[in-house]
Amino acid sequence: MSSTSESAPDAASLGTSPAPVQPPATVAVAGATGWLGGHVVAELLSRGYSVLVLARASADVSSLIGPHVSVARCDVTDPDSLTTALGGSGAAAVISCVGMRSLAVPDADIFRLLRNGTANLYKAASDCGAARFITIAEGIHRTADGTVNTEFVLNAAREAGLADARTLAAEHATAAAPAIVALDISFFFKDAEKIFNTLAASRDPRKTVEASLTLISGAWDVRINPISGRDIATRFADCLIDPIPTSGRATVGGPQTYTFAEFVDLAGAALGISVRHRSLPRPLARALLLVARLGGALGWRKALAAHNMLAFLLVLAMDRSPGSLVGTPGGQDKVSELFARLATERCHGDGAPGSNGSGR
Repeated sequence: MSSTSESAPDAASLGTSPAPVQPPATVAVAGATGWLGGHVVAELLSRGYSVLVLARASADVSSLIGPHVSVARCDVTDPDSLTTALGGSGAAAVISCVGMRSLAVPDADIFRLLRNGTANLYKAASDCGAARFITIAEGIHRTADGTVNTEFVLNAAREAGLADARTLAAEHATAAAPAIVALDISFFFKDAEKIFNTLAASRDPRKTVEASLTLISGAWDVRINPISGRDIATRFADCLIDPIPTSGRATVGGPQTYTFAEFVDLAGAALGISVRHRSLPRPLARALLLVARLGGALGWRKALAAHNMLAFLLVLAMDRSPGSLVGTPGGQDKVSELFARLATERCHGDGAPGSNGSGR
């Protein structure tokens, strides 16, 4: 699968190649209070960087406070607050780990955060003189013709924001324009843990996984290589010093690759549960998708969350090229070891559905 973007080129592909951002430079991190952002902050500090945490006024940053960490209160949807936060900070790079904490929100809110937020962050990074802008992306989801699949709203919003940022870079193609690197992630460990907890909650071999995981035709043979937050953070930090990819983006995945069916079976085996694979014809899956979307439009939050989960799995079904969700293998953490560890913790009474027993 090609990882080349069809968007406007960034500063790197327009002829500017920024020097590596070396410690002890300051790196600003948006989304630092989230699951991935916390790993990124820890990795940067371990390498000797100083970190500027960009956090909303209501965000709890107590776990991040320490030597070489400063905090600037701002909102990625408010350009003026970002200008104030980054102005005079001396940040040599900006990393965006911004994501949705819940899928039960209208599409407009998702676009406001992921599209507008990405463009706003890039503009602020450019204004403060940052050399590199590194962001999480969804470009690993591809259609048969190789273009990014934007049917899932998160994909569409992130790609639109990335396109806006690249347009800004093209309009200011100078040495001062931050080079853009988008990291397309295969599958998160945190989502693997959610699936594990779903299976653990059933504890009945006669039951399948929750309906949203079994309704989508074709999803079971899609290949993924899940990656931990710690290993993703390593790739983010590497992007500060590695040459900028010509395409401006790179795929990221863990060391083990499975079909989705094998992946779910692996979780079931760790729990001693046999999982039956079921799917519905795609027309029926699309009809359910429409019903869930209509429910969300009427304000039914559970229906909206169900719609977004169904849409994600529909994307899995529509990505038909072999290995379409497999990122460049790397990292140390294996999802098989994650499942084994979670099963052990559950046996000892330490794990529970929704916990983050892996710490990764």
